[in-house]
Amino acid sequence: MQWYYVAVGFALVPFMGVANSYGAGLTDQDNSSMYGKLCIFIFAAWAGTANQGVIAGLGMCGVVLAATSQAASLMQDFRTGYYTLASPKALFSVQICGAFLGVCFSPAVFTFYNHAFKSALSAHLWSRNQPSDGLSRR
Repeated sequence: MQWYYVAVGFALVPFMGVANSYGAGLTDQDNSSMYGKLCIFIFAAWAGTANQGVIAGLGMCGVVLAATSQAASLMQDFRTGYYTLASPKALFSVQICGAFLGVCFSPAVFTFYNHAFKSALSAHLWSRNQPSDGLSRR
């Protein structure tokens, strides 16, 4: 994927995030997947088949989907805070703390599961030794 696809995608994310959070605030409906699908079409068509357009479209879909979903989640938290008379500063700081904890704990949990189970390699080796018709060997 070319660097300018990523640059244009990250430049579009704030606009899509604001539009999605505004819509989520008004209608209680999160349209993150719609924005992600839109980015699949835009970036895949822009890159074309010669430049791995599917990879570019799916990659930017993931970026846009994550960002717009987080924006809609923050808006829903602000609405809940408004109903419960909570401080918007407290809600925003808790969102920042949650994002920071996710950044810290997610790699640690992945490393733990990767060392504990080695499931990807085991599943690959197990599937190579199984018959393709689904019947068990005797």
